Amino acid sequence: PLATLSACVRRFGVDLSSTKTLPADDEPQLVCAMREGVYRHEASTPLAGVDHLLVRPASDGDLVVFDGTDPVDDLSWSPHGTWVDVVSAPLAATRPEVLVGGRGLMCANESAISDGNHEDKPGYGTARAPCFVWEPTEAWVDGGAAFALDDAVAYYERGEPVEADRNLPWFWMDQRADVLHVDAARAPDGYEVRLKNASRADALAVGDASHRVYVRDVLFYGATCCGAGPSTSSLTSQDLRVLRSRFLFAPKEGVRVKTTKQTKRGGTPYAAFVNNTVEFSEGALMYKGTGATIRGNYLAFNSFEARGSYTLDNMAQRSVVTDNTLFYNGDKGGHFSWARGHRVRRNLVIGQDFLGPRFDAAVFHALTGAQDDLVIERNWVLGPSLVSFARLDTASSTPPEDAGRYTTIKHNVHVGLGLTTKGYNHTVEHNTGSRFLQVEAWKVITNHNYATVARFNAHSEVASRASTAAHGAIPGLAALNLCDDLRVCNPDNATAPASLARQLRPLTNGVTAELVAGAWPGVDTS
Repeated sequence: PLATLSACVRRFGVDLSSTKTLPADDEPQLVCAMREGVYRHEASTPLAGVDHLLVRPASDGDLVVFDGTDPVDDLSWSPHGTWVDVVSAPLAATRPEVLVGGRGLMCANESAISDGNHEDKPGYGTARAPCFVWEPTEAWVDGGAAFALDDAVAYYERGEPVEADRNLPWFWMDQRADVLHVDAARAPDGYEVRLKNASRADALAVGDASHRVYVRDVLFYGATCCGAGPSTSSLTSQDLRVLRSRFLFAPKEGVRVKTTKQTKRGGTPYAAFVNNTVEFSEGALMYKGTGATIRGNYLAFNSFEARGSYTLDNMAQRSVVTDNTLFYNGDKGGHFSWARGHRVRRNLVIGQDFLGPRFDAAVFHALTGAQDDLVIERNWVLGPSLVSFARLDTASSTPPEDAGRYTTIKHNVHVGLGLTTKGYNHTVEHNTGSRFLQVEAWKVITNHNYATVARFNAHSEVASRASTAAHGAIPGLAALNLCDDLRVCNPDNATAPASLARQLRPLTNGVTAELVAGAWPGVDTS
């Protein structure tokens, strides 16, 4: 057997097509079957010109780990100046680079983060910057809660006591003074300190004309896949798939699945990211590929130090984004519709932009040109979050003839996050949630949502921006909706009984007081 994946590729890899044209599908496949173990010598194994490659474990159930970290064996520990159980050692690193006892650490970025055309904002929307330690054996944050950055700074860096009920981590990286602190009394036995190695950030790197490259059932620890993609515009790589793999503590670039260097909104080669997990990584996912399949993935607690733009970022069109679970990610948005025709279905998203400020973003965000044939349906999107559930956007300079059109948003549940529509000819039906804002006039366009159909929706608050209709009603064809003021959400059947909307208004003094006051109608809600 060979010692590394790169040795397998170098010795047996075959260039079946040196152009962007796919080789014949009956050409033989090279299977690099990895024996169970930890691989620490894979430094961006180049795949340029390698076709029909499958990377997988040798046997079902084998654990194959690409490790992008190195042990730090020469730490010089000394007692903490204040706390008897704490030891400290000089270490030049950032918080996300350090792994202690298999745990990772991230904090909400304190510096300003871009918010499009708005003023930059800090990386957190809470009173104090939150931090997390990831416990991989539980696949969740240590202690089940955040802790305050300034509590850790006070305790470990300044030697000041904090209140007994405060959640404190058992280790802390002081990246200002380049000192690592560990509470030895609370640390697991034999805690090892490791650092991510930037030279091994990508275990393998797809290059020019790398066709039918599949990665399946492997683990990435402090490492990721699959490089920056092709470097030559004319040499696209067809059919790249990452399947059933786990990414833990991936470096800042996150997972990249790119089949082309090009950024055009036309057709590009296929890519797939299916049934993977991405946990507590500095970045989440970036993909390029027309008709890409993004299905069945689990992404949790990623992108806190940098707060990326989107957890499922892309430069793609007509991708199928379905059955994914996104929990408490720090990215400002969830899925980005960069070009037309995406199908976004049956995803569960909780706490997007977790503990972050109010950004001009959304869980499902569509640019003007990306609204054509976009379908957002049967998703559950829940807070806490200060961004929108879905946002059909337009630029301030967009004229009416270039506005977005023909998006379908239906059968979604969005609680704690709102829905905003601009453009024309959209269909919004059978959604249940919090706020619904249907814009009529903004910047250059004065008749947004002309011919938009909004029916059978139930929202606790409905409004229109710059409405010219009576009672501030929403534009377009709006009927058979349930909201706090039926004159606003149902201008086409405003004579429906007002009592039908009362149950959605927020309670002011609790259920009992409302019933005693007789304010709740006797409506059969069975």
